[in-house]
Amino acid sequence: MKATRFTASCRFLFYILHNLANNLIRPLHWYLRGMLWVPIIWLVELGTGGLIRTITGTSPVIYRDGRQITGLIRLDMAPLWFVTGLLFEQIHDRLVVKYR
Repeated sequence: MKATRFTASCRFLFYILHNLANNLIRPLHWYLRGMLWVPIIWLVELGTGGLIRTITGTSPVIYRDGRQITGLIRLDMAPLWFVTGLLFEQIHDRLVVKYR
């Protein structure tokens, strides 16, 4: 796949935003960072799931049971996303050190 100027611009913008967010979040205590990851992951789930549903008429995951929002987000998954966000930080740190 050939990279376009738009792709390069998006990557550069993502890099800037990621580093800004990382610099703002990292000084916080681990439990506050975990609590920030939950709504971030929910927003990504809602946005991508909603976009896929709009384009195709369905979504890869449809939640019907329990506490859910529009069938795209399950509220009882918050503890999993809390841990996942903190795990992503550790993976990110190891990759940054490895490829620096």
